[in-house]
Amino acid sequence: MPIASDGSSLKWYLSGGAANADPNLSLGGARSSVQITLDTLNNLFDDVTGDEAAAGQTEYRCVYWRNEDADASGAIDPTAWIADQPYDPAPPYVATGETIEIGLDLAGKNGTADTIATATTAPDPAVTFDDPATKALGIVLPDGPYMENDYHALWIKRITPSSQGYSASTKFAIGFEVGTV
Repeated sequence: MPIASDGSSLKWYLSGGAANADPNLSLGGARSSVQITLDTLNNLFDDVTGDEAAAGQTEYRCVYWRNEDADASGAIDPTAWIADQPYDPAPPYVATGETIEIGLDLAGKNGTADTIATATTAPDPAVTFDDPATKALGIVLPDGPYMENDYHALWIKRITPSSQGYSASTKFAIGFEVGTV
C-alpha cells in the first residue's frame, strides 16, 4: 500500500532528548517524542532580537523526520528543500534578510545526531549545508527505503546578516516529499 496521501504518517520531531519540548534546545542528540507543530510561529527558531540583528548571528537546530506509516512498503528518496526562505507572513510578504540552509546529520538512517553545545555552535564540520530551492535540487536522505519507524536527522541553519532589522513573526518552509516502492 502507498504512504497516506495526506502525509499524516510522515512526521517531524525535535531533537534534544526523549522529553525535550523546547525548540531552542533542539540541538541534536536523541529524537524527542515531541512533534514539531507545523505552520506555527517560533516552532523551531525564536524571534531575531535587535541585538542579534545588529551583530549578525548564525543559529542551528536539529530535527528528525520519521516514517510512521504501518501500511507502506517503504518511503524511497525522501527529499528536503527550502520551499520558502524567511519572509514576513503579513502582506506584502517581503523577505526578511535571513536565509535558511539544511544539511544531513552524519549519523545516517536511524542514527542519533551529534549534540552541539549552544544554538550558535556549528555541528560537525563535515555536515554540508545547502539551500536547494526546488525538489530537483533537494537533499535526498540516503540508505532508503525508509520503512515504518525509520528516521533521519536533519540540521537547519538560520543565518541572520549583520545590520538586519529586528525580525519577529518570520516564516520559512521546508519542502519534503517521498516516493513509494
